[in-house]
Amino acid sequence: GARAGMRRGILFKNPSASGPSGHLQDLLVSGNTFVDVHEGIMLDGAKRDNGVQDLVLRENTFERHSSNALIFTRDFTNLLIEQNDFGPYAGTDDRPAFVDKISSSQINVGNGLTIQNNSFDRETTVISLGNSGCTLSGIPVVANNSFTHRGMNLDGTVTGSGIAIKNQTATLIDASANWYGTSDAANVAAAVTSSVVDYTPWLDVGTDDQPTTPGFQGRFVTLHVAGASPQSGG
Repeated sequence: GARAGMRRGILFKNPSASGPSGHLQDLLVSGNTFVDVHEGIMLDGAKRDNGVQDLVLRENTFERHSSNALIFTRDFTNLLIEQNDFGPYAGTDDRPAFVDKISSSQINVGNGLTIQNNSFDRETTVISLGNSGCTLSGIPVVANNSFTHRGMNLDGTVTGSGIAIKNQTATLIDASANWYGTSDAANVAAAVTSSVVDYTPWLDVGTDDQPTTPGFQGRFVTLHVAGASPQSGG
């Protein structure tokens, strides 16, 4: 696991557009604790072909990060983020736990994104995907996650928007069976970018049915649906 006080736990970066090509492929990052770091994992670079293929982030813990727990600014294919525990966030401004972004002068392409069975507690904006220069292909999945105490940091100070899933791309996301800290339909819709997130159905309670298992395994006994949610078909 990463030592306390490090700026980044894991950094993969090509410093310039003229540098050598390279990419990460078939990599499992599992069983690590990133505590008191600025950023937990950062995959960055100026060359678009320095992408990520078949990357699994599983059963890691991100505690008291002062910036993003995960930040991706490069292309990826088949990115699975599952059974991780995020939070609390220790910063004082609005930094999402997971952010996929790039400058508007470049294009960031994501193909095969799955974020499932994670626990996010005391994060500001939780998941932020893209901007006007980003595209997501296929049907991205953000499912069976727990988003609790949204908008708060370690000290309980409200420091962010509290949005659980902020989608700034035009691609509709399948966000089924998540827990948003509420079962109220209006509050759930307000917790996502509702025009490009299929947020139905959602969980009735935030009970973790396997509390000794990392991340979050929700209870599916009662689910709620809303006709106002767009449909991803996922």
